Amino acid sequence: MQVHEFEAILFSGVATMAATLAKVSRKSATDLNNAFQEILDESGQAEAINDSYDTCPSRRITGLVRAYKKTVHGPIIADRIGLDTIRTACPHFGQWLGRLEALGT
Repeated sequence: MQVHEFEAILFSGVATMAATLAKVSRKSATDLNNAFQEILDESGQAEAINDSYDTCPSRRITGLVRAYKKTVHGPIIADRIGLDTIRTACPHFGQWLGRLEALGT
């Protein structure tokens, strides 16, 4: 299915992720945005944030926002980012989704 952890696609919209998670964090949206952007910049792109057990996307997020819950916050953030943005920022995911969509035609 998906090569990378679900949270990798959330890094396609770091500002949205930061604004959403600032509500459950003691950090400001600006501080979270800067931290998430630094992670993204170091990796080069969202789908590349998956280099080890300790630095996988979900651990990076929970390292900054302990209250992060994949099943609660993840879908909210993904919906706010939007599928078009995610597909553009995550080409592997976009191609996989395109193949799934082609099955219906």
